[in-house]
Amino acid sequence: MVNASTPPEAGDSGKKPASSVVDVSLPGSGEVASVFVQAGQTVNLEGVDLDKMKVDVLGSDIVLSDPATKSQIILVGMALILFDPEAGLAFTVDGQPISLDTLTEKIGEVGNLTAKDFIAISSIMPGDEAKAEAEADKEAQAQAEKVDQMLQEKMEILENLQASIGQLEAEQGKGEVAKNDFNARQEFKSNAPRLAVDQSAADPSPPPPPASSSSPSNSKKGEAPPEPEDAALFTIDLLQIARVDGLEDDGHGNMVRVVRGGGGSDASFFNPANTAQYSTELINYPTATEDLIVQADNDQYFGDNVMSRVLEFTPTLPTGFAVTNFSISGFPAGFTMEGLTYDAGSNTWSIDDPELNSQGKLQFILKYAVPQNLNFALTLHMEAVFDPELFQEQNPTAPV
Repeated sequence: MVNASTPPEAGDSGKKPASSVVDVSLPGSGEVASVFVQAGQTVNLEGVDLDKMKVDVLGSDIVLSDPATKSQIILVGMALILFDPEAGLAFTVDGQPISLDTLTEKIGEVGNLTAKDFIAISSIMPGDEAKAEAEADKEAQAQAEKVDQMLQEKMEILENLQASIGQLEAEQGKGEVAKNDFNARQEFKSNAPRLAVDQSAADPSPPPPPASSSSPSNSKKGEAPPEPEDAALFTIDLLQIARVDGLEDDGHGNMVRVVRGGGGSDASFFNPANTAQYSTELINYPTATEDLIVQADNDQYFGDNVMSRVLEFTPTLPTGFAVTNFSISGFPAGFTMEGLTYDAGSNTWSIDDPELNSQGKLQFILKYAVPQNLNFALTLHMEAVFDPELFQEQNPTAPV
């Protein structure tokens, strides 16, 4: 049943429709009641229990249905003005006002819309997708705030850690030694076969870091030479004793030419390769016209119970550094180093200011008793100092 009443209002032609009340009651079982709804009207639902009603949008109409009785109320055209705040539309149930949200929250199916109607309604009706998107945005914002808080905590931890590292580095920096003095320690473990010392070995240990501090002042005028950055290293080779050829007193006041054989071929005196070290020496003087005394093996270094080899050290020093001390320890009993001083307390052989040969190498003769079948470890120590004059000698074009 529909009953519409509009109070008379003069002089209102062409303006917004005057406020009116449209009374709508639920029709009989299976029946349909239709009413046109305009802007400015109040729709009063009589005898309608909204909690039991189903609300749908059909085209531009709102359809209220009672699932139990199959009765329907069609509010024609109301879908297009339902969400327009300027339309002045109101709802009452048995004369008691209700909010539009009470009705719109129950809207279910939307069907039979033209493109124009769909655009009009979808632009004003908060659908499920909009609600879901709003919930997702809210959840994402909460998650972002949580992540920001975690990052802030991590940054605080990192800052504290960096401060601790900086403090530790500052304390370690106080213990630096002088840049011009450095010690290089390397170990060499013998793997010598029986009756011989290993013929060649390069130091297997990693290079020690160079010590650093301020360099000594240059006695010459001008800017001091730059301090080198290379670490001090050296390699070790085992060579054969070289042949000796020279004049000697025969014990009767006569100088005679004496040839004392070495440990291998001429190549074995400088080439550490096995092919050279285990080669046979050839002593050949076919053009000699004077008397010769020839020893196939130099009796000073070779015998039934003694063997000798040359330990050759090749230091790799930065420019301007000179070796001031060399020492080696760890030899078992029966080993001697010719030209070095022995300290029994530390079992160390050492020499101060050793002289490098023309190739920049140190050579020492090692004598040892045979037979030998031992494994032992050696500790080598070398000290070098920066010499400004040596630097200028090695770099004559460098600024003085």
